[in-house]
Amino acid sequence: MAMLKKHKKTLLSALQRVFCFILAATILGAVGVPSAVLALDGANPTVEIVGFMRGDSKDLRSSELLMAKVSNYDGNPQELTYEWKNKLGTYLYVFDKHDMAVVRGTKSEIEIYNLDKGLFASDNMSGRSYNRSYSHKGFAYAAVYGASVNAEKLKGGISVTVKDSDGNIIATASYDDDFKNYDLSKDMANAVFGVFEGESVDILNLLGQSSVVHVVCPACYVSQGTIISGSDCISLSKSESGYSITGLKAGEGVIKINLQKKNCKFHKNSENSSTTTVIVFKKPNTSTTATTLTLTNLDDRCEYYLEGVKGEVIDGKITFSSLTPSTEYTIEVRGSYIDENGTTKTAYAYVKDTTKDCYTSSVVFKLDDTVADTESIFGKPYEVAVKSDSDYIVLQSGDNGYTAELAKGNYKVFLKDGNDYKQIDNAVLTVDSDDNSIEIKYYSVVYNLDGGTLNGDTKFVYREGEFVKTIDNKPTKYEYVFDGWKCGESTYSNSQQITDLIDRKYELTAIWEVDKIGNGEKPDGIPDKYQKKVTFKVVNGTWEDKSANDISYYVTLLDKEGKWNVNGTARINIPTGMTANYGYENGKWDIEPKSPVKETNAETYTYTFTKKTDPKVDYKEPNENDKPTPATQVVEYGKKIQVKPNGGVWVHDNKTYSGDDVAIFVLEKNIKLEDPTRTNYVFMGWNKQKGKDDVAYIFTAIWEVDKIGDGEKPDGIPDKYQKKVTFKVVNGTWEDKSANDISYYVTLLDKEGKWNVNGTARINIPTGMTANYGYENGKWDIEPKSPVKETNAETYTYTFTKKTDPKVDYKEPNENDKPTPATQIVDYGKKIQVKPNGGVWVHDNKTYSGDDVAIFVLEKNIKLEDPTRTNYVFMGWNKQKGKDDVAYIFTAIWEVDKIGNGEKPDGIPDKYQKKITFKVVNGTWEDKTSNDISYYVTLLDKEGKWNVNGTARINIPTGMTANYGYENGKWDVEPTEIVSGIEDVVYVYLFDKIAETEPQPQPTTVQPTPTVKTVVQEKTVYKTQYVEPITLKTGDNLTFLGVLVGLCAAGFAGTIIFGKKRSK
Repeated sequence: MAMLKKHKKTLLSALQRVFCFILAATILGAVGVPSAVLALDGANPTVEIVGFMRGDSKDLRSSELLMAKVSNYDGNPQELTYEWKNKLGTYLYVFDKHDMAVVRGTKSEIEIYNLDKGLFASDNMSGRSYNRSYSHKGFAYAAVYGASVNAEKLKGGISVTVKDSDGNIIATASYDDDFKNYDLSKDMANAVFGVFEGESVDILNLLGQSSVVHVVCPACYVSQGTIISGSDCISLSKSESGYSITGLKAGEGVIKINLQKKNCKFHKNSENSSTTTVIVFKKPNTSTTATTLTLTNLDDRCEYYLEGVKGEVIDGKITFSSLTPSTEYTIEVRGSYIDENGTTKTAYAYVKDTTKDCYTSSVVFKLDDTVADTESIFGKPYEVAVKSDSDYIVLQSGDNGYTAELAKGNYKVFLKDGNDYKQIDNAVLTVDSDDNSIEIKYYSVVYNLDGGTLNGDTKFVYREGEFVKTIDNKPTKYEYVFDGWKCGESTYSNSQQITDLIDRKYELTAIWEVDKIGNGEKPDGIPDKYQKKVTFKVVNGTWEDKSANDISYYVTLLDKEGKWNVNGTARINIPTGMTANYGYENGKWDIEPKSPVKETNAETYTYTFTKKTDPKVDYKEPNENDKPTPATQVVEYGKKIQVKPNGGVWVHDNKTYSGDDVAIFVLEKNIKLEDPTRTNYVFMGWNKQKGKDDVAYIFTAIWEVDKIGDGEKPDGIPDKYQKKVTFKVVNGTWEDKSANDISYYVTLLDKEGKWNVNGTARINIPTGMTANYGYENGKWDIEPKSPVKETNAETYTYTFTKKTDPKVDYKEPNENDKPTPATQIVDYGKKIQVKPNGGVWVHDNKTYSGDDVAIFVLEKNIKLEDPTRTNYVFMGWNKQKGKDDVAYIFTAIWEVDKIGNGEKPDGIPDKYQKKITFKVVNGTWEDKTSNDISYYVTLLDKEGKWNVNGTARINIPTGMTANYGYENGKWDVEPTEIVSGIEDVVYVYLFDKIAETEPQPQPTTVQPTPTVKTVVQEKTVYKTQYVEPITLKTGDNLTFLGVLVGLCAAGFAGTIIFGKKRSK
């Protein structure tokens, strides 16, 4: 019988699963869900609970170290948070590291108990115990407590939820199978030990490093250890907890160990053994700065991790950077091992070091006692680095030098160019708590050529304390002789020592002696300061040889010994026999020349003949920023002048010159130049230029454009000095009631009243502006101020702001519901029309009805109250845009409302109401009356709004009693609590007459004669209402679904009935 019941249960479970699968597949097919929905996106992060050493998610055991293994996550796994949940009857322990040797009794070990299973926090886990769940960053490891735990407590499962640094869930996983009983031998068999050469490690610690959870128990003890192979690589020795292993040299060995829990209350005297491989690693050397940790002496079989980040080997070493100063870091060394079954296992070993204390340190370069960068000193933007024992540290450039956070020590200073480093001699940065800076001083030696040129550099930079001499090259300078270098009061020749220990900036200036003259006007090798120029000129005449050229030469001043001397003398040759030109007479020297001469200043002696009286030209010359003024020019007798109208018209001696004409006159008498004329131009004077040959002067008319000023007509003032000012009024008028623009020109004048493009002009600013209807609060866009400046045209607009538009508060139609309040903004001064549309509407004590149209000019807010209409319900105002000055038309909307409150209006449109009538025949209602029960119900949709396609709930009479002689009452049509459709419906409850039988004794009491009451109905023929069933038309799939569900339900019910009968 038990077997039969088991088979029944299995059969029913199978049928249920088949049924659910078919139902789900049918529904998905019916609604068109694509099959791809069921597929998993392989690119999304996933998590799986696996055995840490095995990497397998099956047959997980209690006391086995578990790991939430995350895949397909491209972020930083160190930032992930793990939320573990415990649904077991035993404890779940979670850890933030897999090294069980270091987690015991620390915050790295958290206990999760389960009050739902009667489990309480352990006394020894105070402050580290949580009910049901625990969430924290980095806690990716877990172990189920299995000591003295029965199989029932290992049921219920565990789960983990993984979140990123922003708290977003990226993956979840659970293990719902029953956990297997713990098996320490299997955990030990998965272990691979890693030790360093020359180090001894306790075997219990090695088991913990291999993730054997049991070593957390303080009762663990290694009772026996035996080397099976590799005695040249490892050795065993007794220790406090049993045995320890010493790495002799890099290689491998195999040992057999017994692990005993001699005093554990749960595993007292239990003992397990295993054969374990030991890998001896080369121990890496570590070195640190304040922010780096460097590993050398690396083992090719290993990978090196710091806080989960794998180190990259570069040039035989690994450097972890961006670390925190004064912090101890643990490097996890991982070595892979493939056992005889081909399974890859990992051995772990750990090495620690601490970053050094950190001090803000700086290397300051100074050039000429001012902080400078490397480019200023060396001509190239080198980076600056320092080095102590091993690595270079590049400093950051700043306003106060080059800085870095450095540990204590002495650092050599280097210039970095790409991957090349060049040490700066005798520059050592000493970092301690008192002094963390070094100044490296440089000084410049600058050669000021003072206009000369040099084949080489003119600026040199020297390290403080260096020997300095002047450059070897000599500069050159045209028409000068170089005579050494001057610095302050000292002078230096080429290649001469300046200082043996430079400690300041030197600026040397070239010393030059002028040598421009001597050989005529060319250098002659004699410094000009010893030479004197003597010149003889003849004016209005010729020399004895009929020439008129200047006679000029240099003489050298000599002392009595014939040496150059600025205080010496020189002999000169004085010309004679000069002849006057035609028209000239009476020649004489301005200064009488005498020989010998002295002093170095040049001297000129001029022999001039006097000219006869010259004629003059009267004209008007240009006057800057003003009208031309009269002037006179004397012209050499017999010379010519030219007069150019330059596009204008000029009349002289009744002859007209225009355009590009040139009038030429030989002046033998005085002449007056009258003003020329030119359309759209103003005459600004005659530009006088000297002519050539026999033309003494050229007089050219100067014009300035003059098209505007008097409105848009010329006014005799150049346009370039005038400014157009325009005033506009918007939404209003000027004081004279016009709205036309006011526009005129003003002339810019300086303080002296002269035309000037940089001058100012006074303007008349309009006042008394008036706003148009519907506008107010006028103001200028730009406030005009007088005087104005600059020649650009300016427009000032005075704008009145439109008054606030009024609003109309009304009720707008709401489909299948009562109207709702609404507001419409209307332009100020616009009209609205209000139409009662057959109803009655009252506003401001005035009544509008029927087809009346109320018209309002809106200058303030208005509220449209609800209108009324007999046997109608108001449904809101229909708002339509109007035309011309009518902004909107509001028309009342009505629905018939004659019934609802009995046969009286009830405020609900009749089209949403349905009449329900109940009749009783040959009997009475519960209250002993037999009158028809009739009322109206309102049809509503799912949202509770009126809807002709909605439904209504009715009250169905009960407790009907048959009249005497009648029985078995029933409805002609069974009424339902929910009705639909707008047709009236009548339900009749009819009692049947009792069939006649043999006469029975009747009571002698006289029965009262029943009173028959006739109720007149609105309809004389009873009408039953047929409600058509609602058919869901969802396609062939749903039709098939209905049939299939029916068949399955019938089969399922039959199976149960069959099972029950068989069980009896």
